[in-house]
Amino acid sequence: MPSTARRLELWLDRAGLPHRGAHALRHSFATRLYQRTGDVLLVKEALGHRSVVSTLVYAQADEGRLRRAMC
Repeated sequence: MPSTARRLELWLDRAGLPHRGAHALRHSFATRLYQRTGDVLLVKEALGHRSVVSTLVYAQADEGRLRRAMC
């Protein structure tokens, strides 16, 4: 049975996506979850972080969201 990393590579190949590793996939998931919900505590729980401080890296403001909030 292939390792988790190898499985990820196979799935990315099948989907035609670039290989960026499991950490990049986790980062994308967390960033998108925060962008969709705006709930840093939800992201904290989804990632299994003990402290919200670790999760705040995913709570970066994106330009589009900032513009919409200001209009």
